[in-house]
Amino acid sequence: MATLVIRNLSDDLLGRLEIRAARNGRSIEAEARTILEAAVAEPREPSAHSRTCRTSVPASRSTTDSQRG
Repeated sequence: MATLVIRNLSDDLLGRLEIRAARNGRSIEAEARTILEAAVAEPREPSAHSRTCRTSVPASRSTTDSQRG
């Protein structure tokens, strides 16, 4: 396994990472690894359900138009 060193993290960023790690029950290192893995993951094909939902909503109508009736 390789090692990655990230220098010059702000105290704020490190603090937010620490909070996120604690919420997820992980170490800061494991949380950073999870974030990196998600950031570089291969894009997935949309599911058949999401494709159907996208094509069934008219593009010309906004949410506020549909709420007005």
